[in-house]
Amino acid sequence: MDHDVYVAGHDFALRPIRLADAPLVVRLRTDAARAQFLNPVSAEVADQEAYLREYLGRPADLYFVVESQRPVRPEGLIALYDIDPVSRRAEVGRWILRPGSAAAVESMWLVYRVAFDVLGVAEVFCRTVAENTHALRFHDSCGLERTRVWPHDVRLGEHWFDRIEHALTIDAWPPVEAKLSRLARSLARPLPSRGDACRAA
Repeated sequence: MDHDVYVAGHDFALRPIRLADAPLVVRLRTDAARAQFLNPVSAEVADQEAYLREYLGRPADLYFVVESQRPVRPEGLIALYDIDPVSRRAEVGRWILRPGSAAAVESMWLVYRVAFDVLGVAEVFCRTVAENTHALRFHDSCGLERTRVWPHDVRLGEHWFDRIEHALTIDAWPPVEAKLSRLARSLARPLPSRGDACRAA
């Protein structure tokens, strides 16, 4: 949906995706190594622009660009979608970062802040392809609970894959928030001193 939700952390921020970001989406989502566990997309920028136009008119779907703040540059994508006002549940997905990005912890911390602190949802969940062991370990380490296995839940190429569901409730959010905030702060780059800024100039 066309929204104005913006949230910033220590090094990174989430800002609304725009039509001008279509080339970024194509670049990230057609990188075979980075997107092997995501649904494939067209390599045509025009097709992605058409998708984004449709997305902007779709309710209950917040799509973000993950941005570095120093310097300002795109780091990746993440979304909070299928936001249900009755059950107050929402799904996190479309998460992909450029190679070498350090935004993993902070981008998840920020999207959970949007869910719980901005939207007031009661539960956030994500579903990860079972073979994506790196992402599964990451969600485990954040303090999310594995709640369900969805057998043969997604088809990628010629094969069907199971997906593992992790969930985080608003009641469990405070200690997870404290952990992710502390970790994001420890990973943040120190601000340059006044002397460093002068030398750089």
